[in-house]
Amino acid sequence: MDYQITAVHIGGSREKEEHITHIQLVDGTEETLEKAIASIDEGKDYYYRVDGGEKVRVDTVHPEDPNTPAYLRTPPDPIDDRQSVKAADV
Repeated sequence: MDYQITAVHIGGSREKEEHITHIQLVDGTEETLEKAIASIDEGKDYYYRVDGGEKVRVDTVHPEDPNTPAYLRTPPDPIDDRQSVKAADV
């Protein structure tokens, strides 16, 4: 089964790095970050949709440092050639 993420809730402060604490699914269900990570690690598919409707898969990352918590990751956004030209002109 696929789970569409429609919103993320951010926690933290200026003293600490902000991070995702909860996600919201298309049906309104909220999950903690830890539950979402566990579900993805069990093989459930989580994704979000970008403008135009394309699905973007959400994966987990488990750093080697045991003091660094696991987190969610998505592939980087593709660079639009028109955007790179505009950025170069600035």
